[in-house]
Amino acid sequence: MPRLILILAIGFVVYILYRRAQGSAPEQRRAEYIKLGLGIAVLVVIGLTLTGRMHWVGAAITGLLVAARQLLPTLVRLFPMLASLRSKSGPDGKTATPASGPNMSPAEALAVLGLEEGATEEEVITAHRSMMQKNHPDRGGSDYLAAKINQAKDTLT
Repeated sequence: MPRLILILAIGFVVYILYRRAQGSAPEQRRAEYIKLGLGIAVLVVIGLTLTGRMHWVGAAITGLLVAARQLLPTLVRLFPMLASLRSKSGPDGKTATPASGPNMSPAEALAVLGLEEGATEEEVITAHRSMMQKNHPDRGGSDYLAAKINQAKDTLT
C-alpha cells in the first residue's frame, strides 16, 4: 500500500510539472521538457538503485551526467577555450558557412525561403523572419541553416 501511494504521488507531481511545462512560453518549453525528462530519469535511477536493480556505480555515473549537463554553460563561461570544442558543422560535416559558397543564386535563395519567383522585398523579409524564429541557433536551431537563411535574404534584398 505505501508503494502505491508513493507511485501515485510521483505520478501526480510529474503530471503537474508536465502541465507547467506546457503552459510556459514557447521559447522556454523545450528547456522545461528537458528538465522534466532529466528529473524523471533521476527518479527512475534512484528507484532502481534503492530496489537493488541497478548498481550504485550506474547511479553515480547517471548523477555525473546530469551534473555535467547542468554545469556545461558555466564551464564554457569560465573556460572559453571549451567553446571551441563544440561542433560547428552542418549536416554534411562541413563548417557552418553555406555549402553554396559566398554567391547564392536567386532561385536557390527563393527555395531556401520557400518563396515563389517574383516575391516582393516585404515577402522576403517576412519569410526570413519566420524561418529565423524557427531555426535560430539561440533557440536550438542549426548554425548552418541560420547562415543559409541569412544568405538567402541578403541575395534577394
